[in-house]
Amino acid sequence: MPDATELAKLLVSLLCPALPFLMKIGEKVAEGVSADAVKALGKSSWDKAKNVWTKLSPQVEQKGAAQEAVTNVIQRPDEISQFALISQIRDILEGNPELTQELLKLMQEKDSEHERAVDKSVNLQSGGVTVRGDFHNPGGTFVGGDQHNAGNK
Repeated sequence: MPDATELAKLLVSLLCPALPFLMKIGEKVAEGVSADAVKALGKSSWDKAKNVWTKLSPQVEQKGAAQEAVTNVIQRPDEISQFALISQIRDILEGNPELTQELLKLMQEKDSEHERAVDKSVNLQSGGVTVRGDFHNPGGTFVGGDQHNAGNK
């Protein structure tokens, strides 16, 4: 079982791409937010992020520093902002074992989209390397190579 810091890291990795959408849900202009979120994140990830946020957000709203960390991650989702949010969520989890167990259970639920990981791609321009495949499935297909420097090894 992960400790509060590890669980906070998992939660932030799930929530970071979803937070801009999650924060719009309460606004009147939020029509279509769920559809946009599903397009951007996938239905399964969006549903999990919504469920996690439903449980976690009341605690975040009670803590000004946590609210500020969320705002900072939305405005600038870099490592420093994410680290601050991880720290705030860790503090919330350490103070609430029941919430920690609920969130841990949610995070452990099978996620069919993540299990399939349809087609993940990375293109490293500087080295001319392209990697494609299912990074969540060790048996996935991976293609790579340096097309520009094939003879220069």
